[in-house]
Amino acid sequence: MGQKLSPLLKSNAVLAIALNLAFLALALCFCETKFEESDDFYLASMLSGAYGNAPNAKIHFVNFIFGFLIKPLYLIFPTVSWFLVIQIGLFFCALTGVTYVLLQRLGRSFGFAVSLFFVAFFSDDLYIVYQWTKSAVFLTLSGFFILLWASKEKRHWAFLVSGGLLMLCGSWIRFEAFQQAFPFMALIYFSDFWVYKKYTGIRDLLKGERRLWITAVIIALAILGCGKIHQQAMSEEGYPYYSQYNGTRAAIMDYSRSNATDFFDDIEEAGFSKEDYNLFKNWIFYDPDVYSLQKIQILQRAAQVNTYSKTQRLKFILASNRPAMVSGYPIFWAFIILLLGVAVTHRRALWPTLMAFLLAISLYVYLMFLGRLLYRLEFGIWLGSACVALWYLKPIMRFRWHKTYTILLIFVLAAFKFSIYIPADFFAQRTTECTEQDKSEINSEIFFSHEYNLARYESRPHKYGCYSELKKELESHPENLYMLSLLDMIRPQYCWFSPYQAVPVGYFKNLIFLGHWTVYWPDVTESLAERGIKNPLKELIKDNVYVVGQTAVEDGKLKDFLMRHYYDSVSVDLVKIVDGVRIYKFRAE
Repeated sequence: MGQKLSPLLKSNAVLAIALNLAFLALALCFCETKFEESDDFYLASMLSGAYGNAPNAKIHFVNFIFGFLIKPLYLIFPTVSWFLVIQIGLFFCALTGVTYVLLQRLGRSFGFAVSLFFVAFFSDDLYIVYQWTKSAVFLTLSGFFILLWASKEKRHWAFLVSGGLLMLCGSWIRFEAFQQAFPFMALIYFSDFWVYKKYTGIRDLLKGERRLWITAVIIALAILGCGKIHQQAMSEEGYPYYSQYNGTRAAIMDYSRSNATDFFDDIEEAGFSKEDYNLFKNWIFYDPDVYSLQKIQILQRAAQVNTYSKTQRLKFILASNRPAMVSGYPIFWAFIILLLGVAVTHRRALWPTLMAFLLAISLYVYLMFLGRLLYRLEFGIWLGSACVALWYLKPIMRFRWHKTYTILLIFVLAAFKFSIYIPADFFAQRTTECTEQDKSEINSEIFFSHEYNLARYESRPHKYGCYSELKKELESHPENLYMLSLLDMIRPQYCWFSPYQAVPVGYFKNLIFLGHWTVYWPDVTESLAERGIKNPLKELIKDNVYVVGQTAVEDGKLKDFLMRHYYDSVSVDLVKIVDGVRIYKFRAE
């Protein structure tokens, strides 16, 4: 028996699986998976059918094919959030594949140490703080890493297929993230020729790389074909309008104003009031008359005209404190350490790794120039840079990596990761009731922050049942339509369901935002139509329609909007306060 197990235990595949099972188990047992952004929660909710009468494979931002493939799982096991579970499974497969490649390239001892280091630094952003953009770029780069190794080393076609499938899945989850990974993939591929000088000419190159080129063409055609299928699926009634409206809305929200006075003059000349614009910026705009597509396009044009100039943007970049922020990212230091590793083990290949660093800086400047630099995009930048460094690491022939060094590395990483895997409240004796401190943590550490925050990885927003009384209150009145203020309600809703728990079919049909990127989503439109609602803002005064959240209510701005556009007189009554959240009734007098 021992003789039969011995080859198995010495297998690099078994070691790769064991290492990644250990990290997955640590994350699942000692940490709480959470969505980095509310967007991820609502994507999963749309797929589970929370806004309609059945699971919906068409979720616009994610390729229709991905939704189509996992939709049957929602029908069979409706309580599980397959949107997240499937991706966690893909992360495990991708990390295991990369680990196996490193073990093959660097040897069992040194390869294990490098894999341990890589997984320790990058898996937290996959298993603990999930975000779909990070998911897509990771699957794309890891798939390419496996595919390129399999091609260069003439490995079995199964490795080519597995790498290609991971890349395809990355493009399904978010095509733009696939594009973000492309510069790093190109850098690895083309710099490899100069480092190893394997080919003497173009003809020799094409012949030697035939398998890779054929695989690349197949993957490219598959990605383009899947994109066409997605476009066709999203061309059905209701979806094109939603897509155009949401794109225009996003453009308005994303632009900064260089001169507010000129901006307001422009929109008022076009018939759009300053007061209506301020409501729009506070995510209150579900009115097909006042905030029609044609009218918000006025805002978009004014925003484009009155945005900051290129010179002003360059000044912002030069004055930015981003370098100080980046120096606090573990993934940044992971790349720096890997870069130093290349300098020690493979000095000839140091220049591509330095080029990756320059590419990272260039992408930072570009994204800052656009005003779109977010941590989820920074993750892709440093992951891509790390993949370049990993590709060029080599074992030192004159130096034997001893097990003692690996044990020391494990202790160092354990000390570094202790606060994440063993949070301060892990051994604390306390009740399961939600405290004001818990709510504060949810508000400050989970939402409204696009930057890296270590507290996000340590926090447990679903542990103590925060906002559970509010959930019970809204559930107990299915006959009512609750129009939710995004700024007040997006955080409580997040706490109601574990990321691994699917929001039930139809659960949000009577919980509709006054403004959100789900506005005009066909399922949402149909849910409102079932209640006879055509203009949500105008019809706030109807029986059994309530507003949840105080934004624009306590200061009277929503009341003024209704009187400005629809009614002579409007009264607002506070119905009740549940878990600190206010519920109001609007009436026309």
